[in-house]
Amino acid sequence: MTKKTLYDEGFAFWLETRDRINCSLDVHINEWFSPKEQTFMDIGLRVYSANSIDKIGIFIPFLINEEEITDLFDQMSDKNISRIIFNSDCKINSSTAESITEIKYNDREENIVESSLLSFSTQEVYDDNNIKGTIIYLDIKNAKEKFTKNELYIRFRIPHKPIKDLFKSKINLTSCLISPENSFEYNYVIRVNEVRTLNKNIRMLLKSNCSRINKIIVTASIPTKFDICDDRCYRIRTLEKTLYETYLPNNFSGNDTLSYQWKCEDKDHYYINIKIKKKSISVISVLGYLIVTILLSTFCSALWTLITGVL
Repeated sequence: MTKKTLYDEGFAFWLETRDRINCSLDVHINEWFSPKEQTFMDIGLRVYSANSIDKIGIFIPFLINEEEITDLFDQMSDKNISRIIFNSDCKINSSTAESITEIKYNDREENIVESSLLSFSTQEVYDDNNIKGTIIYLDIKNAKEKFTKNELYIRFRIPHKPIKDLFKSKINLTSCLISPENSFEYNYVIRVNEVRTLNKNIRMLLKSNCSRINKIIVTASIPTKFDICDDRCYRIRTLEKTLYETYLPNNFSGNDTLSYQWKCEDKDHYYINIKIKKKSISVISVLGYLIVTILLSTFCSALWTLITGVL
């Protein structure tokens, strides 16, 4: 029997700017799935025409506070970490200005910026159905004079709290007695700028600002005892633990881990379904079958003794 669970989340990203023609962004999402512990999510934003932008807005569909957000600026300023993130040898110049690093790779030049430089703030959001969420604002107006490039890259990490509920499904006792093999299917859906999943306040922010996303790349890393099945996944690889060692979340070992990647481009909104599967043998079933076998063996032995005694 297969036990299925579904968790569906709608995120949103927008830019407050007077130049809607040239401004846009790429979104990078990394999920560090830890089914028995806290899962973390990394969010990376590449912003184009950064000098024309006043503020970056991000809607997270659950509550988060500023203390729970980890800036990854220091890690990204390390050329080895940048190499594994961008899959390219990077030239790093960290002497341009405080809290800003220049990075060059693949004919691209951009500034990696520490989020503290951008007047970082959060705002809780509720709607009529009491659906909770958080807007993260990155105000870049006062930092523009320090930019040396017109492309900006920001990356941070948050605890992905609701994912704990995704992996809580259990097989009931009846199912265990029917079959010793348990099968679990966990479906996690990421929606980005999909209007139907967003409350009125977020929809208005998307409409009144620039919400053009050129590309979204989603990476999911998970222990090999779980399988991710999706034909749209364009890359699967073993996580290079020695390269990622100083970058991984503290509770993520990186041992026997596979990383899966999805890439979508040039859409008004994005939808990615991460289908995670796991099979296991139920200890309850095995013990149940063992007890039944012992009881049947004892019964048959007693019955045979009775029959031979009568004869």
